[in-house]
Amino acid sequence: SDLIQLQCFKHGAAYVLCPCCLGKIHSFQSQSLEYHRNKEQNTKKKDEHLVYPRSSFYINKLFDGESDRENLPHLLEEYFSLGKHGDFGEWIFDSADSNSRRFCKTLIEMDRNQAAESALSK
Repeated sequence: SDLIQLQCFKHGAAYVLCPCCLGKIHSFQSQSLEYHRNKEQNTKKKDEHLVYPRSSFYINKLFDGESDRENLPHLLEEYFSLGKHGDFGEWIFDSADSNSRRFCKTLIEMDRNQAAESALSK
């Protein structure tokens, strides 16, 4: 879903899809860590490569201040744990666990929406 959304941004669309799963997000954890560690030297544009968090809003909230650079692996782990917890296929809506999972999924979807808004306002 997220790789396709990057293509949408290049063509002026927020979505031509309905993002559903979060299961593959974790496979971009090391790539995201490397990107954020070397952000100043990085010549790649963030919106051309799949890096998490996706939006500047989440990045600014997650990495608030220079002191957090030491905690970068831990902070990214927290973000990716949202994706792991929010990736589920059950449709039981009345349990505390389901509500927690739905909330985690919503946070990741909000990051995707913020990325779309930023990409299309350029």
